[in-house]
Amino acid sequence: MKKIFLSVVVVLSSAILLSSCLGSNDEELTYYDDAAMTSVTLGTLNRYLHTKTFDGQDSIAKSTVKGETYKFTIDQIKHEAYNTDSLPYGTDVTKVVCNIAAKNGGSVVIKSMTSDSVKYHSATDSVDFSQPRTFFIYSNSGRNYQEYTVRVNAHKQQADQFEWKRTAVGGVFENMIDMRAFQLGNKMFVAGTNGQTTWMKYTDIDDGQSWHGTTPNINMPLPADAYRNIIVKGNKMTMLMAGALWTSADGNEWTETVKTDISRLIGTDGNLIFALSADNQLVSSADNGQTWAIDKLDDSATLLPTQDISIAALPMITNPDAHRVILVGNRSVSDYPQDATAVVWSRIVENDESVQTNDWMRYVLPANALYQAPRQRNFTVMPYADGLIALGGQPLGACTVAAFSELYYSRDNGITWKKDSRLSLPSAFVNVALVFCAAVDNNHFVWLFSGETGEIWRARLSQLGWSDEQKIFRTKRK
Repeated sequence: MKKIFLSVVVVLSSAILLSSCLGSNDEELTYYDDAAMTSVTLGTLNRYLHTKTFDGQDSIAKSTVKGETYKFTIDQIKHEAYNTDSLPYGTDVTKVVCNIAAKNGGSVVIKSMTSDSVKYHSATDSVDFSQPRTFFIYSNSGRNYQEYTVRVNAHKQQADQFEWKRTAVGGVFENMIDMRAFQLGNKMFVAGTNGQTTWMKYTDIDDGQSWHGTTPNINMPLPADAYRNIIVKGNKMTMLMAGALWTSADGNEWTETVKTDISRLIGTDGNLIFALSADNQLVSSADNGQTWAIDKLDDSATLLPTQDISIAALPMITNPDAHRVILVGNRSVSDYPQDATAVVWSRIVENDESVQTNDWMRYVLPANALYQAPRQRNFTVMPYADGLIALGGQPLGACTVAAFSELYYSRDNGITWKKDSRLSLPSAFVNVALVFCAAVDNNHFVWLFSGETGEIWRARLSQLGWSDEQKIFRTKRK
């Protein structure tokens, strides 16, 4: 470091003496001893993305990024400078033109990446920021300097990258003829039936390979339909079984909480629990099933789903004190064989108890309307990426849409369901799955489970994994 300082001082002293000789005899020069970096501004950068030509050949598309729009933070205590908003994926950070300003017109010197040598930095110089770089800011008197580390952060993933990864765990779900998945705490559960009883298994949310069975402390086997009567609210799961509600925090220790005559648990929005009564009325409970109220509908209760039911809650963009609950499912195939689409209902729930309760509204679309939810076996709807995603198996009734045709996405609260160019299903799953289930965890991973093969797939839109802290991608020093 002494070598660096001495060499720079010599250069600076020469510059000062030269400016004194060239200056006017009447001009009084003032030199300052304080040194600090005051700003960092990037120039225009190149961006390269892999793409395909019209004939399917691999190609690279070049574009530019306006670097000046990515503001830099300068930490004067740690002597660090960095851009909080990372540059787009594919930005070339090995050739960066940047302007670095010093207090009182001081000098800016950059250290080599491979040695202790230094040189003056110019706003026209191209700098390799593939790793953090060291800069020295010298006072214009040449007497003092400060060392800074400058990082140029760029995303390492595309924002819309959605790549499936498969885990093979054969035998875990064998003999299940139907199943569903849900998260509780840091565990992902799969509950299923072999036609006689319900089985429940779980894995750590970050694992997926090691599975464990539960051993409920209930003096009888779980009924065959118990798997579809389990919801998660808060830090507990609630199960409807034998005319009562039971709760558990782990799937092993269960406590009976209340006797009830409801026939089916549907789901929860986090506050209310929704269910179907014995006479097929849609009911809700605000006290964990102690009491139930009949929800008002804007259409006949015969149009409510009775199978393949999903429920999801989405925040209201226009009202932070409310959310919309979307109910999607199918009517009985034997009673309504002519249905070709699923039925979709929604209700706005206000968080203010003084506000009047809203009715459930059925989405009514023309029979030939495009992008309706298909009537498919186990059509599963999940909140995702500021909307809803869904997939379904074999077509039911008058539906002609093939199983797993799409991983559907709805941007309009379940009115229309379209293909999203960012999202797709793994082909291996599509080819083998008959018994399946799906879930989304709190880390925004989509989980797919195949009952036939025991295989599990997980994928996440990369941008959903960028927390506020992780938006900064830093390259370690070599």
